[in-house]
Amino acid sequence: MKIMKIEIKNFRSIKEVSIDEISNILILVGKNNSGKSAILNAIDVFWGNRKIKEDDFHKNENKIEIKIQFLIDDTYLEKLYNDSSFGILKIPSNRNDFEILKANTEFESYDFNEFRQLRNGLRGKSLEEIKCNHKEFYDFWMKALKYKWKIEDGTVEIKYEHEKGQDNGKYTLSNEVELKSKTLKTLLPELIYIDDERNFKDEEEGKKSTWTEKIIKNIAIPKIRKSTEKICKECEDRRCEECYNNLKNKKAESLSVYDLEKILKYKMEEEINEISERIAEFFKNYYSSDYSVKLKPEVDIEKAFSTETKIFSQYLGEKPLSNFGAGVRSIYILSLLKAYSELSKNEDAIFILEEPEIYLHPELQKEMGSILFKLSQSHQILFSTHSPLLLRNFSMENIRKVYLNNNYETEVKKETLDNILGDLGYSTVDLINKEFVIIVEGKDDTRRLKEIIKHYYNVDNDKLEKIYFLEAKGCGNIEAYATVKFMGMTHLKDNFVIIRDSDTVPCNKLKERLINKYKSNIDDIDEATLSDKILILPYSAMECYFLDKNVMKKMDVLNSDEEYYGIIRNHIENYREKIIKDWKKYMEKELNPKNRPNKSVEIDEIIEERKLKMFSEISDEKLEDLAKKWIRGHDLYDAFMRELNHGLSEEEYDKRYIQNSTPEVFKDILDFLDKQEYFKNLGFKNR
Repeated sequence: MKIMKIEIKNFRSIKEVSIDEISNILILVGKNNSGKSAILNAIDVFWGNRKIKEDDFHKNENKIEIKIQFLIDDTYLEKLYNDSSFGILKIPSNRNDFEILKANTEFESYDFNEFRQLRNGLRGKSLEEIKCNHKEFYDFWMKALKYKWKIEDGTVEIKYEHEKGQDNGKYTLSNEVELKSKTLKTLLPELIYIDDERNFKDEEEGKKSTWTEKIIKNIAIPKIRKSTEKICKECEDRRCEECYNNLKNKKAESLSVYDLEKILKYKMEEEINEISERIAEFFKNYYSSDYSVKLKPEVDIEKAFSTETKIFSQYLGEKPLSNFGAGVRSIYILSLLKAYSELSKNEDAIFILEEPEIYLHPELQKEMGSILFKLSQSHQILFSTHSPLLLRNFSMENIRKVYLNNNYETEVKKETLDNILGDLGYSTVDLINKEFVIIVEGKDDTRRLKEIIKHYYNVDNDKLEKIYFLEAKGCGNIEAYATVKFMGMTHLKDNFVIIRDSDTVPCNKLKERLINKYKSNIDDIDEATLSDKILILPYSAMECYFLDKNVMKKMDVLNSDEEYYGIIRNHIENYREKIIKDWKKYMEKELNPKNRPNKSVEIDEIIEERKLKMFSEISDEKLEDLAKKWIRGHDLYDAFMRELNHGLSEEEYDKRYIQNSTPEVFKDILDFLDKQEYFKNLGFKNR
């Protein structure tokens, strides 16, 4: 469940604001007191985590409105399967709803009592069993949930209204039917809100509903719920292995509340230990090896789960987190989010962060940006920032500018790159003392290109440091645009190139798309110059250059050509449908009406004919090139790494491969670099 659109009226500096087209990431930038926090606070109010105060009302207005449109899918609703109020045995809950919903279903001829008797027969069955053997009940339950919450086309719209002088507000659905706050809590995902005050008093005391507690709970609780182990007898030591093991056979119904509390403490400490160690590891790296972090879970059946946060030092002993400066506390946040991004399997939580860069060194700001980008691949992230370093990984589509109009009221709009960078002041620190810039897609490309350059050009480590590798993750993010723009105003104007994979897309179309993308954001760049600076690899990925059979035999990791072709054919057989899907997508683009040799022949017929030749009539000689072009490079590379079982890490394999290669193996890359004046001046070796 994710936020798609936010509308706010009469809240603080906001008269009326609407933000739509929200994806997995929403970044708010703007000057101080422009209203960024007001927008994020309004979302927290909607979730019921923040009370409305009298001075929250805009000027002389008497009613605050916050309306949010959510994207919600069946997978999310399935989490309510066993819910005591909205589970499959509960919804529809009354005769009237049943009569409205049963038309054109398997239950059209039943009355409500007959339906309930049939439904009771599902008791004890898993969701998987229901979907497999009783799909008519699953479909009817989903229909009932969507009817109850007015979910249409996978979206639901909920409005919160709070009138001045009232203690509480009210929630309504799109049809103005009131929604109880308790029901809303069941429906909404967890909201983890980290404000800019960095006040850790609640965190260190282990109070309920702190963001530390929410983050840890999102990691640990799902693991505990999966446990089928039985529980322990009376013992004061929650870590007592003997007691725990002795009572594994104790019947569940005989467990006391205290038994449950003890085992929950035991299990929480067991699960949190890994999380705690990971946070401590990152904290030491980011702050000091002399300090550590320890999470101490406290479980009280009456007070629910909580966890205390302490800092340990061999010099100072155990100290509350609030005893340390705001910078240390921000490093703790960074460490906590890093651990969460690596350990959590719960994709429902939504994160809101106010200025996550506060008190962080520029290098750690960049690390925070990377962590937020990683989290945004599985969670929705909303944050405000003044730091351009946090924008490095994100696209312009993710950013909104927040500003005050002439009436000193908050407004929000999409903005051009120039104006965003002008407001933030783009940092060129990364490009100082650099002689050449290579824009690539990711870390693996950087590592491999560095080794290729070291092997084939006259460069030592110091010279290699003068080359800046910008990992642009598809060349579509802020840093890539800003870097090219900066280079246009410096001596680096001619000293850069862009190298990216073809990803089974026509190279010419990909290059054209990339040029247009840059031109739409950077007005003063010359198209011809940019074209000469772009290499679209003819293979689907750079990994394919590391699968030359002759080099692999020279390395003694491959026995024969037969083994080589066998691995490729096995991979094609195992992933045939996926490969054909990628290939068909390419052919549909290639065989447009302008390029079609015979316009009377349907595209599907041409594709089917070529597909048969591609997979059935291919010779071993053509198989290698075909596979490297049409199979996703990392998939093919991984297949060889698994099958060959050579015992080398990827880094070791790639380095040894380059040492045993010839210039012909990397001809596309070397020919491209050789055309650049910078590399001509470096001089060649091993040629």
